[in-house]
Amino acid sequence: MKRTMLTQQGDGYVRLTLPAFCALRFHQLMCLWDSDLLADFWDAGIPAVNAGYYELVCDDVQPVVSVGCAWYVTAGQGDIRIGPADVNTNVMLLDTRGIDYGAQCSREAVQDWLSSGIRRDALEAAVNREVELRRASV
Repeated sequence: MKRTMLTQQGDGYVRLTLPAFCALRFHQLMCLWDSDLLADFWDAGIPAVNAGYYELVCDDVQPVVSVGCAWYVTAGQGDIRIGPADVNTNVMLLDTRGIDYGAQCSREAVQDWLSSGIRRDALEAAVNREVELRRASV
């Protein structure tokens, strides 16, 4: 399989325009329930009943592009939540002139991408599977 080579700066970020990022084919690397993260949410005053980590990768390119997040479900709510500070990626988005948007703006755009459409559906399905596996093992 031939891999496309992307450029990576010395800061570790892979720089892509938003359309190029959206064209990548991601697959789930992991989705894990995490009791320490759940306790961190409680300590922050968030009444979470489930929490964990989710990560997608695109390994059709080199270097591999990664998008991950910390997720949680609050008591009495069924929806999965992630915040801009809970998203991690090695992507730095560029405008059409090749100027980068910065780490925070890039993370927020990646969060929007992760929180919409089929990506949101895939996240919810993965979290639901992980929560059910945890329930079955307890």
